[in-house]
Amino acid sequence: MNMRQQGMAKRMLVRRADMSFCKLFIFTAAIVFMLLFFSYPVSYSQDAKEGADSGVAKSDNSTEQAKPKSAKAIEEERLLILKADIKKEIEQLNRLKKEIEDAKNSLAQKRQESIDKIVKIFESMPAEDAARRIEKLDENNSVLILSSLKPKVAGKILAQIEVEMAASISKKMIAKSRASQEKSSR
Repeated sequence: MNMRQQGMAKRMLVRRADMSFCKLFIFTAAIVFMLLFFSYPVSYSQDAKEGADSGVAKSDNSTEQAKPKSAKAIEEERLLILKADIKKEIEQLNRLKKEIEDAKNSLAQKRQESIDKIVKIFESMPAEDAARRIEKLDENNSVLILSSLKPKVAGKILAQIEVEMAASISKKMIAKSRASQEKSSR
């Protein structure tokens, strides 16, 4: 597998990890909302029934007063369990998020290391040979390599590339430097 295919495979893995994290988060959020939605009407309807029953037949019997307290206690216990479950899910999601960020950082670091190796290879080549090889690459990779090279080496290589392609690459390099300047100024 060549470097380009490896880079594409790594980017796909990161995207899949991002998507699986998003799907897991949405799924967990949906479960939490469903649990909260379905638990609220039950407790509300029980309180309303008990209030209606107590309004119809008011008595000072302690067993009737114990029923609403036990129902409330059960509801509070259910809520505490739900809160604990939600807390565990959040912790798990945070762990997954950290793993994904670590994987992305590792992938970015490996990608930068491979780019640095390619740059060193191009710096050690004669400018004519490097220019012929860069002409065979797509413009985005050419821009990436040339912008990573030392300016003198990049200038010698650009001088050997055909004029139209050199102009196009130069435009993309300028746009890339502007974008990075805007990003850093934010």
